Amino acid sequence: MATTAVQVVTGGAPVTAEQKMAVQGLIWGRLGGSTLGASALARLHERPGEGTANIVASVLTDELRADPEFAELMARTLHVPYSPPSQAAG
Repeated sequence: MATTAVQVVTGGAPVTAEQKMAVQGLIWGRLGGSTLGASALARLHERPGEGTANIVASVLTDELRADPEFAELMARTLHVPYSPPSQAAG
């Protein structure tokens, strides 16, 4: 899902302008709040390309795994199915 989201933001996926803005807002809002995320976004802006996009996707993947509610929101925004991670039996 993270790779798809980055493709939307970088113009690599055919979406509406509204959807692109929504996905961009989610990514910038989440990653911009951390040093690592802000650095990855800055590099993507300065040197757009597959390498920097992969770095942003990697950081975004960590955020999506850490926060199922954020992942669900991203999935709804991207119009893709979402299955929350299964809860380990305690």
